[in-house]
Amino acid sequence: VIFEGFEESSKSELSDVIMHCIDTWKRYDPERRMLVPVDRVFDFIDECVEGLCKLYGKNKSVNFSMEPRWDPAYTGVDLGTSLLPHYNLRYIKINNLTITPQLEVRFVVAVKAVIRRVICQGGLNSFVATRMDRIQRLKELEALEAALHSPVPGLEKELAKLKVMEEKQSNMISATLNRRLASAAIQQERNF
Repeated sequence: VIFEGFEESSKSELSDVIMHCIDTWKRYDPERRMLVPVDRVFDFIDECVEGLCKLYGKNKSVNFSMEPRWDPAYTGVDLGTSLLPHYNLRYIKINNLTITPQLEVRFVVAVKAVIRRVICQGGLNSFVATRMDRIQRLKELEALEAALHSPVPGLEKELAKLKVMEEKQSNMISATLNRRLASAAIQQERNF
Protein backbone atom coordinates (compact mmCIF):
# COMPACT_ATOMS: atom_id res chain seq x y z
CA VAL A 1 0.00 0.00 0.00
CA ILE A 2 2.84 2.39 0.85
CA PHE A 3 4.59 1.69 -2.46
CA GLU A 4 1.32 2.18 -4.37
CA GLY A 5 0.86 5.54 -2.67
CA PHE A 6 4.45 6.50 -3.53
CA GLU A 7 3.96 5.43 -7.14
CA GLU A 8 0.72 7.44 -7.43
CA SER A 9 2.43 10.47 -5.89
CA SER A 10 5.36 10.19 -8.32
CA LYS A 11 3.02 9.89 -11.30
CA SER A 12 1.09 12.92 -10.06
CA GLU A 13 4.25 15.02 -9.70
CA LEU A 14 5.52 14.07 -13.15
CA SER A 15 2.09 14.80 -14.60
CA ASP A 16 2.11 18.20 -12.86
CA VAL A 17 5.55 19.00 -14.29
CA ILE A 18 4.55 18.09 -17.84
CA MET A 19 1.18 19.87 -17.69
CA HIS A 20 2.81 22.98 -16.21
CA CYS A 21 5.38 22.92 -19.03
CA ILE A 22 2.66 22.54 -21.67
CA ASP A 23 0.61 25.39 -20.24
CA THR A 24 3.64 27.66 -20.00
CA TRP A 25 4.93 26.70 -23.46
CA LYS A 26 1.76 28.02 -25.10
CA ARG A 27 2.84 31.57 -24.24
CA TYR A 28 6.33 31.07 -25.67
CA ASP A 29 5.27 29.21 -28.83
CA PRO A 30 1.83 30.57 -29.84
CA GLU A 31 2.14 29.10 -33.35
CA ARG A 32 2.68 25.59 -31.88
CA ARG A 33 5.91 24.97 -33.82
CA MET A 34 7.34 23.08 -30.82
CA LEU A 35 10.42 25.32 -31.06
CA VAL A 36 11.45 28.53 -29.32
CA PRO A 37 14.47 30.75 -29.91
CA VAL A 38 17.38 29.97 -27.60
CA ASP A 39 17.25 33.47 -26.09
CA ARG A 40 13.68 32.78 -24.87
CA VAL A 41 14.09 29.20 -23.68
CA PHE A 42 15.85 30.19 -20.46
CA ASP A 43 12.87 32.39 -19.56
CA PHE A 44 10.58 29.42 -20.20
CA ILE A 45 12.68 27.06 -18.07
CA ASP A 46 12.99 29.54 -15.19
CA GLU A 47 9.27 30.32 -15.27
CA CYS A 48 8.39 26.61 -15.17
CA VAL A 49 10.78 25.80 -12.32
CA GLU A 50 9.68 28.83 -10.29
CA GLY A 51 6.01 27.99 -10.89
CA LEU A 52 6.47 24.36 -9.85
CA CYS A 53 8.39 25.33 -6.71
CA LYS A 54 5.59 27.73 -5.85
CA LEU A 55 2.90 25.11 -6.61
CA TYR A 56 4.55 22.61 -4.26
CA GLY A 57 5.41 25.23 -1.61
CA LYS A 58 9.13 24.61 -1.98
CA ASN A 59 9.86 28.33 -2.26
CA LYS A 60 8.38 29.05 1.20
CA SER A 61 11.50 27.91 3.04
CA VAL A 62 13.78 30.75 4.10
CA ASN A 63 16.79 28.71 2.91
CA PHE A 64 15.35 28.07 -0.55
CA SER A 65 17.32 29.38 -3.51
CA MET A 66 17.45 28.40 -7.14
CA GLU A 67 20.58 28.03 -9.24
CA PRO A 68 21.09 31.57 -10.55
CA ARG A 69 21.07 32.15 -14.30
CA TRP A 70 23.61 34.94 -14.09
CA ASP A 71 27.11 34.49 -12.69
CA PRO A 72 27.33 36.77 -9.65
CA ALA A 73 31.14 36.59 -9.69
CA TYR A 74 31.54 37.70 -13.31
CA THR A 75 33.60 40.89 -13.48
CA GLY A 76 34.92 40.57 -17.02
CA VAL A 77 34.58 42.81 -20.00
CA ASP A 78 31.13 43.40 -21.44
CA LEU A 79 30.98 41.96 -24.96
CA GLY A 80 28.34 44.31 -26.29
CA THR A 81 25.03 42.64 -27.06
CA SER A 82 26.17 39.12 -26.11
CA LEU A 83 24.98 37.97 -22.71
CA LEU A 84 26.91 34.68 -22.83
CA PRO A 85 29.76 35.77 -20.55
CA HIS A 86 27.23 36.66 -17.87
CA TYR A 87 25.68 33.18 -17.61
CA ASN A 88 26.42 30.91 -14.65
CA LEU A 89 28.16 27.86 -16.14
CA ARG A 90 26.55 25.45 -13.66
CA TYR A 91 23.13 26.78 -14.69
CA ILE A 92 24.03 26.05 -18.32
CA LYS A 93 25.28 22.54 -17.43
CA ILE A 94 22.13 21.73 -15.46
CA ASN A 95 19.90 22.76 -18.37
CA ASN A 96 22.03 20.76 -20.84
CA LEU A 97 20.26 22.14 -23.90
CA THR A 98 20.60 20.88 -27.45
CA ILE A 99 20.18 23.75 -29.89
CA THR A 100 19.14 23.43 -33.54
CA PRO A 101 21.24 25.00 -36.33
CA GLN A 102 18.57 27.75 -36.45
CA LEU A 103 19.36 28.59 -32.79
CA GLU A 104 16.07 27.17 -31.51
CA VAL A 105 15.26 24.64 -28.79
CA ARG A 106 12.66 21.89 -29.14
CA PHE A 107 9.85 21.50 -26.60
CA VAL A 108 11.04 18.07 -25.46
CA VAL A 109 14.57 19.39 -24.83
CA ALA A 110 13.18 22.33 -22.84
CA VAL A 111 10.98 20.03 -20.71
CA LYS A 112 14.00 17.80 -20.06
CA ALA A 113 15.85 20.90 -18.84
CA VAL A 114 12.96 21.73 -16.48
CA ILE A 115 13.07 18.18 -15.08
CA ARG A 116 16.85 18.38 -14.65
CA ARG A 117 16.47 21.69 -12.81
CA VAL A 118 13.79 20.24 -10.53
CA ILE A 119 16.01 17.24 -9.76
CA CYS A 120 19.00 19.47 -8.97
CA GLN A 121 16.78 21.68 -6.78
CA GLY A 122 16.04 18.62 -4.65
CA GLY A 123 12.77 17.56 -6.23
CA LEU A 124 9.29 18.90 -5.52
CA ASN A 125 9.31 17.99 -1.85
CA SER A 126 10.16 20.08 1.19
CA PHE A 127 13.90 19.29 0.96
CA VAL A 128 15.88 22.48 0.33
CA ALA A 129 18.98 21.78 -1.74
CA THR A 130 22.08 23.75 -0.86
CA ARG A 131 24.57 24.84 -3.48
CA MET A 132 26.65 21.74 -2.67
CA ASP A 133 23.54 19.51 -2.96
CA ARG A 134 22.85 20.95 -6.41
CA ILE A 135 26.45 20.32 -7.47
CA GLN A 136 26.24 16.71 -6.23
CA ARG A 137 22.92 16.08 -7.98
CA LEU A 138 24.32 17.49 -11.22
CA LYS A 139 27.31 15.11 -10.95
CA GLU A 140 24.91 12.20 -10.39
CA LEU A 141 22.83 13.20 -13.44
CA GLU A 142 25.95 13.45 -15.59
CA ALA A 143 27.18 10.05 -14.35
CA LEU A 144 23.80 8.50 -15.14
CA GLU A 145 23.79 9.96 -18.65
CA ALA A 146 27.37 8.78 -19.24
CA ALA A 147 26.41 5.28 -18.10
CA LEU A 148 23.41 5.27 -20.43
CA HIS A 149 25.57 6.26 -23.41
CA SER A 150 28.58 4.05 -22.70
CA PRO A 151 28.91 0.72 -24.48
CA VAL A 152 28.02 -2.38 -22.52
CA PRO A 153 31.03 -4.73 -22.15
CA GLY A 154 30.64 -7.78 -24.37
CA LEU A 155 27.61 -6.35 -26.17
CA GLU A 156 29.27 -6.33 -29.60
CA LYS A 157 30.24 -10.00 -29.22
CA GLU A 158 26.69 -10.93 -28.15
CA LEU A 159 25.21 -8.99 -31.06
CA ALA A 160 27.52 -10.80 -33.50
CA LYS A 161 26.40 -14.17 -32.05
CA LEU A 162 22.76 -13.18 -32.37
CA LYS A 163 23.29 -12.11 -35.98
CA VAL A 164 24.84 -15.49 -36.83
CA MET A 165 21.96 -17.31 -35.09
CA GLU A 166 19.40 -15.18 -36.94
CA GLU A 167 21.08 -15.94 -40.26
CA LYS A 168 21.06 -19.71 -39.54
CA GLN A 169 17.42 -19.56 -38.51
CA SER A 170 16.55 -17.55 -41.62
CA ASN A 171 18.34 -20.12 -43.82
CA MET A 172 16.50 -22.98 -42.10
CA ILE A 173 13.13 -21.26 -42.57
CA SER A 174 13.92 -20.54 -46.23
CA ALA A 175 14.99 -24.15 -46.84
CA THR A 176 11.85 -25.49 -45.16
CA LEU A 177 9.64 -23.15 -47.20
CA ASN A 178 11.42 -24.10 -50.42
CA ARG A 179 10.94 -27.83 -49.66
CA ARG A 180 7.26 -27.29 -48.88
CA LEU A 181 6.77 -25.22 -52.04
CA ALA A 182 8.54 -27.88 -54.12
CA SER A 183 6.47 -30.60 -52.47
CA ALA A 184 3.26 -28.66 -53.11
CA ALA A 185 4.26 -28.12 -56.74
CA ILE A 186 4.94 -31.83 -57.20
CA GLN A 187 1.63 -32.69 -55.53
CA GLN A 188 -0.21 -30.26 -57.81
CA GLU A 189 1.53 -31.72 -60.84
CA ARG A 190 0.45 -35.23 -59.84
CA ASN A 191 -3.14 -34.06 -59.41
CA PHE A 192 -3.26 -32.83 -62.99
